[in-house]
Order: sequence, then C-alpha cells, then structure tokens
Amino acid sequence: MYPREILKKFTLYDLYEIAKLLHVYFPLVDVERIFELILQVDSIDTTLHLLCVHRESNLTLDAIVYDFLNGRDNLHA
Repeated sequence: MYPREILKKFTLYDLYEIAKLLHVYFPLVDVERIFELILQVDSIDTTLHLLCVHRESNLTLDAIVYDFLNGRDNLHA
C-alpha cells in the first residue's frame, strides 16, 4: 500500500467536505463512497475524473476504480 500523499495537504475533515461538495454533482454516489475514493486514488482530480467516467459509462464505480488502480500498479511494477 502506498502512503497517502493527499493527507500531507488536507485533513480528513477537509476531504470529507470536498466529498460532500462533489456529491452535489454526482448524487448517485454516496458521500462516504466519494470520500473513500479520494483516499483510495490519493487525488481529488483523479476522483473527479473517475466519477465523470462512471457517469458516462455502464460500468460500476468499483470496476472503474479497479481498472485504474490495476493500471497504476502495473506502471510501478
């Protein structure tokens, strides 16, 4: 597991507040899931991108995140 670099810039409270703001634009995804996604991918920009892909796709958010994380891991291997 990679250390979460995002926690060097934001507190967990800040990230949860950002998740609540993103939820306004992506109401089909729970705030808690958006918050977890931010921590999972370690980036607000990437989270926003993955949410946009999810909105325009038939894939589940979990499948999209799995593909993204799998691709990132393969780059580091």
